[in-house]
Amino acid sequence: MTTEAHRSLDAKVARKVMGWTIKTDLFAPDGPWVNTGEYLERLPEFSTDIAAAWEVLEKLVADGAVVQLHGYGGMWYAATDRAPGGTSHQFGETSAPLAIVRMALAAVKA
Repeated sequence: MTTEAHRSLDAKVARKVMGWTIKTDLFAPDGPWVNTGEYLERLPEFSTDIAAAWEVLEKLVADGAVVQLHGYGGMWYAATDRAPGGTSHQFGETSAPLAIVRMALAAVKA
């Protein structure tokens, strides 16, 4: 996956999962930036940084999702069940952050 593809995925997570606004009108060489509702910050690298991906898991749990993350055989699996009566989603990827963001986007039907 290219850097551009990862950043596009990160922006989608920021908008669809986290509920943040992408700020494209700022002159910032290290952008893009997001408005989190509290402050402006550089768009987190959700799809490559485990600390940023963990924020996504915490958001899903706070919204009532049941989530699981486990590694096996060189792969990472992220799963969620939007209980009660929700749809289950599981994604396996070569990195935990990428598995988390793909599962999160499916869980919010992005």
